[in-house]
Order: sequence, then structure tokens, then C-alpha cells
Amino acid sequence: GYALEPATKNRLGGIIVGDGFTITAAGLLSVDPNSFSADLITELMKQLRLPQWLSSNKTFYVRPDGNDNNDGSANTATKAFKTIQAAVNYVSANFNVVNYVATIQVSAGTYTERVALPKYQSSTGNMRLYGDSKDTTIVIGCINSTASSGTWNIQDFTVKSDGQPGPGSSFNTSLLVVNDSASLNATNVKLLGDIQPVSEGGTTAGISVTGGTWVIGLVDIILADVAKGRSFISAATGGYVRMTQDCVLTGIQNNNTVLATDGSKFVR
Repeated sequence: GYALEPATKNRLGGIIVGDGFTITAAGLLSVDPNSFSADLITELMKQLRLPQWLSSNKTFYVRPDGNDNNDGSANTATKAFKTIQAAVNYVSANFNVVNYVATIQVSAGTYTERVALPKYQSSTGNMRLYGDSKDTTIVIGCINSTASSGTWNIQDFTVKSDGQPGPGSSFNTSLLVVNDSASLNATNVKLLGDIQPVSEGGTTAGISVTGGTWVIGLVDIILADVAKGRSFISAATGGYVRMTQDCVLTGIQNNNTVLATDGSKFVR
């Protein structure tokens, strides 16, 4: 314990005594970590740069009028993130999912960004990226997991091509990209590759898988009729694609509908 001057007995460094802190009659400070509040533990974890272990499922929020300096703790402009990227970065850096589910709930709106899903800490838990609905939550760019190693569940989004090269992909444009040991489950998602790739004669895939796993269901892949060298689904280097429910493939493909090479598998 620490002896305190009388003037500081009721306040310690701006923190009112309580929340696991007590002061004895002799003026000694007693600390009981088992009585710390969740807010205090979260703040201590932030200061120490340690991930907080979830003790239950938790939801974080993104909305067009949010702010990336927020913590995503509520679906309000003063609490929610503004971009999907800021939300996935924050949750992955500050939380260990353990055996639970961390959901990033994205409100209706248009988000022009190329979302890179990062690695996160867990045992059997996973991350969810949920939109408001397939027709109202729109990402212009792509969603990729080239740096991830966990399982991400993506639901209720439209992903619209921006015509730029797909990250970590041999395709000039890819809308959903998964690499290496990542596993992504997509449900009720529309992939809208309705513009020509930047490079002349460039190739495009709705879903591009290299060494990872995609589980898809109720996915619409719509490719432009004018584009060259399109593949609705491409898997390479041991990639695995499993279609669990009906999907709709619309558009012209010059090479193949499903391309599976280098030990990759496509299963319906």
C-alpha cells in the first residue's frame, strides 16, 4: 500500500476511489483487481497495448456519419466508426475474440474503400462483417483477406468494382480475395464487376482464392459483358471453394466460369 496525504484520500490521480481501489483508515491504498470494472480494465489494456479478452459476444458499429477516432461501441454518430477499415483494424488490434463472436455491423450507405481484413487473436471464435442489407450497404472497391489467418463471415453486402488491381491476386480486378490460411464465409452478397479492368485485356474474377478457403451461399456474381478474360470464381495454389447454397452468375466470361488450378478444389 501507499500512504496518502489527507487531501488526496478521496481522489487518486483523478480517479475517484472505488472500482477496486479503497483507502484504509490509516491512509493506505488497497487495490483489488477482481473488483475492477469492465471500463477500467479496457482502459488499462489500451494503455498497456494488450488485447482485451472477450467474455461474451460483442458488436461494433460503422456508419457514414461516424468518426474513425470513435470506438464503435454504439450505433450513433458520436460512437460509430466512419470506415470499415478503421473498425476491423481497431477490433483486431485491441481484442482477443477467444471463443466468442465479434460483429462489425455496417449501416446502410456507400463506402468507397478497399477493405483489408487483418489477422486477429482467437481460439475458436470468429469475426463477422455484416451489412444492413445486400441492396443498401455498398462497398466500392473490394474486400480482401490477404493478411488474415482467421475466419471472417461476410453477409448482406454489395461489393462493386473500382477497376483497380485486386490485392494479392493475379487478376487485375477482384472483388472478394482470400489468400493463404484465411477462411471467409460469404452469404447474401452481390459482387458487381460491371466495369472494364484498367489494363487492356485485363482479367477479372468475382471471387479469387489463393491457398485459402471460401464458403459461399446466395452470392450473385455479375460481370460486365464487355470485359475480357473473366472468371466468376478462380482458385489457385491449394485454394478451396465450397458452394453451400444456390448462387447466380451473370455476364460474359471468355475463359472459364470456375477456374481451379494447382491443387485447388471447387465443391458444390
